[in-house]
Amino acid sequence: MTLKPLDDRVVVEPLSAEVTTAGGIVLPDSAKEKLLRGMVV
Repeated sequence: MTLKPLDDRVVVEPLSAEVTTAGGIVLPDSAKEKLLRGMVV
């Protein structure tokens, strides 16, 4: 699927969130912060 942004807008693909921390602790979805990072397509 090809997306074409209109005007001065960009298309951003959200990056996947980490399921475990660096220490190996698994975090449930309710304990995670909202993802604010992405890749401009």
